[in-house]
Amino acid sequence: MKNVYREKHNYKLSNEDKKTIAISHFLDRTNENTQRLCEEYQVSRRTIYDIANSELGKNAIEQSITNNKSNFTKKIDILIDRALEKISQKLDNDDLSKTTYKDLAVMIGTLYDKSRLENNLSTSNSSININIKVEK
Repeated sequence: MKNVYREKHNYKLSNEDKKTIAISHFLDRTNENTQRLCEEYQVSRRTIYDIANSELGKNAIEQSITNNKSNFTKKIDILIDRALEKISQKLDNDDLSKTTYKDLAVMIGTLYDKSRLENNLSTSNSSININIKVEK
């Protein structure tokens, strides 16, 4: 069988190949993708599953998720900076003819909340009253 050539001949996959397999399998767990990976790397389905569940595979998946979040956050930061610059220019030029105060309040409130979330701070305040009775 072509897809078990590596296993029968003790031909080892590189760590980079294993990471690629784990991430690809994590992103698309369909039979078609698993079969494609088997054929491309000449391994069995069991090997694909074992790699995806191995410590190396789990670490690769976790790192990929972290990198993607980081890239997403960077792109969002750029967009927010551009939006804030536009708002600032409009405010500086008193060019608010199409912007209501309500729109400005919503923009500022949303940006403020998102900024606090990004810094792991609360976005709402709640109070809790506890009455303690101490007896001797």
